[in-house]
Amino acid sequence: MHFRIPPPPRLPAAVNYALAALLPVVAFVFQLALRAWMTPVPFVPFFLVISLVSSLGGWGPGFISVAVSGACGYYFLAVYAGHAALALPGTAIFFPVALAIAALGAIVRSGFRERESAALELAEAVRLRDEFISTASHELKTPLTSLSLVVQHLTRAEPYDVGPVTLRRLGSVLRQTDRLTALVDNLLDVSRISSGQMHLDLEDLDLLEVVREVADRFQGALEQAGARLNVDSDGPVVGRWDRLRLEQVLTNLLSNAVKYGEGQPIAIAARQLDGTALLKVSDRGMGIAPENHIRIFERFERGEYRSAPSGFGIGLWIVREIVTVLGGTVSVVSAPREGATFTVTLPLSGPRRSAAPT
Repeated sequence: MHFRIPPPPRLPAAVNYALAALLPVVAFVFQLALRAWMTPVPFVPFFLVISLVSSLGGWGPGFISVAVSGACGYYFLAVYAGHAALALPGTAIFFPVALAIAALGAIVRSGFRERESAALELAEAVRLRDEFISTASHELKTPLTSLSLVVQHLTRAEPYDVGPVTLRRLGSVLRQTDRLTALVDNLLDVSRISSGQMHLDLEDLDLLEVVREVADRFQGALEQAGARLNVDSDGPVVGRWDRLRLEQVLTNLLSNAVKYGEGQPIAIAARQLDGTALLKVSDRGMGIAPENHIRIFERFERGEYRSAPSGFGIGLWIVREIVTVLGGTVSVVSAPREGATFTVTLPLSGPRRSAAPT
């Protein structure tokens, strides 16, 4: 645990200047009440007052508190403590030390304010970025959908109408269109999750059935990567979940396994254990360094892959957010050149809330 100094409260200027004048007087009254104990250390309470005032109000109130404190300290020594001879040299020593404390307090306050301003600017930049992503994704979605429908129609044509070479090329175009559509869908989900607009449509369904459906969709990508997929389960794993979101979790995990698995076998296992569904997606590819196990689940973060395909770094973040909304957890066990196993746990009873903004 790291200790952090809390930022000073933001008070109106009039309040800061009032405190600069009144708190030294309060400290003076405190000195009078405890005169027997305060005489040996007559300026200590004023140092505390100056530190507080300067950290709250900055340079102006800090210097005013120094002036009022110096006058109160001199008066205390000269009149009430019976040390008139020490009043002037004591006050002379007090002023430079007090000014240094006031300056330090003002600098600390200024640093907090600068950090606060930077945080506000960063938050606004993030908001504008998310707004841009949402708008761009919506604008891209319509033409991509139209293009995908046209290409699908052409791929269903007879070979003698378009020619076998053209048909193969159309298949490649369709795969790339589907990939772009998936990327745009992920960007849309970033916008929905960030704004708390991701809702769940819960139903009773079999996780193993969803796994097999998603696996069937990946046959083309698996053949292209030269990878073999094995689905293992003891039987149905029925729970109350959102089918679309479960498919999204599986799609992102399996897509990563294909992308980084280097053509090695991929395994998906679905199990039921004590009211919990366990889903594991494993590959034998390049693996992930231990220091990146947490970072890869953050938004726009990727592992340090030199030769791997590029990406936005949002797939695993979306997986984590969806699994969290569904009431579960996701983790990874991996090491460089030893593959990776992602484990998702989900309660069979479903999430506690049917609509869960993150």
